[in-house]
Parts: sequence; structure tokens; C-alpha cells
Amino acid sequence: METKFIFISLVIRNGHYTYGSSKVYEIPKEKDMQEFALQVVKNYHIGEPLQKFPDTNWWYFFGGEVSVMLETAEEIREQEYIVLNKFQYK
Repeated sequence: METKFIFISLVIRNGHYTYGSSKVYEIPKEKDMQEFALQVVKNYHIGEPLQKFPDTNWWYFFGGEVSVMLETAEEIREQEYIVLNKFQYK
């Protein structure tokens, strides 16, 4: 199976705090990168996500206490994936 490598960056708001989270993934080549990235956003926290305002890119969890937005999803080279994957939590 052929694969591709992607870098996904999220923006998270948790109460008064805003921070980022980034991770790399290896996915099947035929899989749509944006669709996969949206699933990462929707699965960020346990529980069903809610998109309160469909005209924004924010997804809400815990009654709106935590919100998550996709900042970036881009394809990267395998060599970049190997290096970045060494430094992320699994």
C-alpha cells in the first residue's frame, strides 16, 4: 500500500488559554488529506463534537468549554516525517 505523510496543526482554546498542537501522520495515498484532518479535529476530545456555528471552522467540546480548529494540513516529505515523528508523543 502506498502512503503519504502529512503534518497537521490545530489551534485549541480551553477556557482563557489558547495553544497549538501539531502531529504528523502516515495515511494511505488515496485518502483525502483534508477529510482526514477534519476527523483529527472531531476526535480531539472524548465526546461528540458540536459545530455551533457552521460558518466558522471551530468545533466545540464539553458544552463549548474547549474549542478546536484546524490551522494547517499539508503533505510533507518522508524524510521530514521521520524526523518529526521521533519527537512527538505516540
